[in-house]
Amino acid sequence: MQTHRGQSEDAVAQAIQEQLRTFGVVINGRQIAQYAAVISHLPLLPPANATV
Repeated sequence: MQTHRGQSEDAVAQAIQEQLRTFGVVINGRQIAQYAAVISHLPLLPPANATV
């Protein structure tokens, strides 16, 4: 599964738009900006093979 946590807001917004466009969904720019801001501030996930 791909994640954009911790990336720039612009990169996250672009990814959201591209992914939703594949389903034919058009979302308004303000909503995309809000989602992108929250996602970009999330901490990165640890690698799947990391030991705790």
